[in-house]
Amino acid sequence: MWRRLDARITAVFIAVLLVVQLAGFSVIRYAIDRNALGFLNEELDNGQRLFLRLLSLRGQRMTDSARVLAADFGFREALATGDRETVTDALANHGARIGASHLLMLSPQRTLVGATTEVSPALLQAVGRAAREDGTQGEARVVTIGGRPHWLVTVPVKAPVLIGWLAMAFALDRTLLDDLHQL
Repeated sequence: MWRRLDARITAVFIAVLLVVQLAGFSVIRYAIDRNALGFLNEELDNGQRLFLRLLSLRGQRMTDSARVLAADFGFREALATGDRETVTDALANHGARIGASHLLMLSPQRTLVGATTEVSPALLQAVGRAAREDGTQGEARVVTIGGRPHWLVTVPVKAPVLIGWLAMAFALDRTLLDDLHQL
C-alpha cells in the first residue's frame, strides 16, 4: 500500500512541480519578449532619428554648396551673357570639388543650359518639377535617377531677377551607408 501511495504522491508532486515550472517559464518568457520588443522599437526609433539627422545635414551642406555657386558673380555673368562653355566649366569644377554626381543649369523656362553629365529625360523632369514647386530655395529632396535614389537640390540663380535654376544631384550610395555605420 505504501508503494502505491508513494508513487501517487511522487507523481502528484512532479506534476505540480512541472505546472509551476511551465507557468514560471511562460511568465518569464512573456516578460523577456515584451522587454526585447520595447528595446528594439526604441533602438529603431533612435536609428531613424540618426539617419534622418544625417540626411538633413547632408542636405543642408548640398544646399549651401549650391547657393555658393549660384551667388558666384562670374557664374551669374556667364549665365546672363549666354556663355554656355563657361557655365559648363563652372558646373564641372564645382561638381568635382563637392562630389556631385549631376550638376545642371536650366533657363528660367526650364530648358537645359549646361550639365556635367548626360541628362536623362527623367532627371530633367525631376529638376523642372523641383524648380516649379513654390520657387524652391534649395530644399533637398530624394528623387530617382536611372533607377537609383539621389538627393536633389534646386536653387534659383538671380541677378537680381531670375536668370536660371541650378540643380545638383548626389547619389545616395555606399558612402552614406558607411557614414551611418561609423556613427
